[in-house]
Amino acid sequence: MKRRSTNLQRESTTTSRTAETLGACGRASRRSRSTRRQHLPGALNDFYARFEVQNNVAARRTTPPPTDQVLCLTTAEVRKTLCRVNPRKSAGPDNIPGRVLRKCAEHLVDVFTDIFNISLSSKIVPTCHKTLTIVPMLKKSTVSCLNDYRPIALTHIVMKCFERLIMKHIETQLPSALDPMQLAYRPNRSTDDAISTTLDLALTHLDYKCTRAQSGHSSLIIDGSSVEIVKSTKFLGVYLADNLTWSLNTSSITKKAQQRLYFLRRMRKAHLPPPILTTFYRGTIESRCITAWFGNCTVSDRKTLQRIVRTTEKIIGVSLPSIMDIYTTHCIRKAQSIVEDHTHPSHTPVTHTPHTHPSHTPLTHTFHTHLSHTLFTILPSGKWFQSIRASHPDCVTAFSRKPSDSTQI
Repeated sequence: MKRRSTNLQRESTTTSRTAETLGACGRASRRSRSTRRQHLPGALNDFYARFEVQNNVAARRTTPPPTDQVLCLTTAEVRKTLCRVNPRKSAGPDNIPGRVLRKCAEHLVDVFTDIFNISLSSKIVPTCHKTLTIVPMLKKSTVSCLNDYRPIALTHIVMKCFERLIMKHIETQLPSALDPMQLAYRPNRSTDDAISTTLDLALTHLDYKCTRAQSGHSSLIIDGSSVEIVKSTKFLGVYLADNLTWSLNTSSITKKAQQRLYFLRRMRKAHLPPPILTTFYRGTIESRCITAWFGNCTVSDRKTLQRIVRTTEKIIGVSLPSIMDIYTTHCIRKAQSIVEDHTHPSHTPVTHTPHTHPSHTPLTHTFHTHLSHTLFTILPSGKWFQSIRASHPDCVTAFSRKPSDSTQI
């Protein structure tokens, strides 16, 4: 009994020492995490301001020509801009919500009109309007460096209204011969257009027999350095493979969708109504660049994406459009927007002469609504688009070949 009690005392002593050691480690880890959290804002501020620190160029105020006319904003323009403020957007450093500016637009329009015009005439932006609040958001679950935080800048909503008014004036001064491949900072343009245009150029090039017969290509040299050849790369959020397949992109989309389905399940447990769950699905899970890559996906990839849709239907409890219906709808919508936009890089308006009877006088009709397109050629009937011929299988199923089969004027 004495030996047994001695062993129990030793075990209890060892257990207590182990508990004390673990407790000390836990307190030390909590102190270290607390210290890191205290130093994190300063480290992020230095990280985001590193480019400004290296900027040694002094700010200069340019003198406009004497013939330059100062822009003067009207109360109607300012009122219209204030009434279009999105009340759901986050407020800036001034903590003035958008709904206040929208509801009180009639009372604030004269004040902001004077402020904007004084700023334009004096060529000075108020210092309080140039400040912003940066909210760091995690790019992934584990943080290894400061670059894993995505900075979200919250600017003054009043300054955003001022920028919209100036932007409208700048758009009117842009030259008519602006490069059509300039897709950024232009209305009715998106990353989908950039991806589709790039893929169309590559697939059209591969459609020629002479390019398919080449066995290899020489290395690309830029500034004396050879560009590294990779198996895949991420271009505007879409993974492009060297063989132009979309299995890697589908795997990435499926992985992100599975992660976001977890939040959808949590929202359902919170007893949120189906309309809110559907909005969350369309905004975070449903792909918006589907027109660029879904046409060349394999049957296996399409079934994988369709399983995501079926799982979402079970979670929300409502019927959702299939992945093929989503693709078809987006293709038709994108084709119609391209055809109606004469500034699109693939748009080239031409004249079309319909077939007439020999006894009738032939009439030449110019489609002023720009119904002709380099990717969508109108048939002689003037009602349907001609399907473009292509021999490469990926080129046949590309976006630029699909909508012409189902788009009717």
